[in-house]
Amino acid sequence: CKLWVRGTLAIADAALTKRTLETLDVSDNDCGGPASLALAGLLAAPSPLASLSVARAGLSAQGLEAMADALLHNHNIQALDVSSARLFDAEPWLKALQAHPYLHTLALPCASDPALRVKLANLAAAHAGTSALPGGLTG
Repeated sequence: CKLWVRGTLAIADAALTKRTLETLDVSDNDCGGPASLALAGLLAAPSPLASLSVARAGLSAQGLEAMADALLHNHNIQALDVSSARLFDAEPWLKALQAHPYLHTLALPCASDPALRVKLANLAAAHAGTSALPGGLTG
């Protein structure tokens, strides 16, 4: 289905209110601008959400950074796919991965800085149980 920003905002708001959603896939929809921030807010809030996919969803740089920051406070999420986004700063993701005990799947776009790509790849190798990170880095 083709959600626009308004639809994504409504879904994020409903998920915050209901607090029973475990899997959300809004891939291939318009999740830019305020929708990116609303999804980051969903990640930051206490909820049973275990899997979030926003691949090819036009995430804003600010929204990506907010999602990485939200992972510092969310210990329920186990799988997160933000592949095909434009990742300009991988440092927030490094911090999130280091702090997150249960994340086992993280699909990231290729970091624009080769040094950060190496750091992420090394962290993925050291992070027990994390999968899909190296594949996300080659995209």
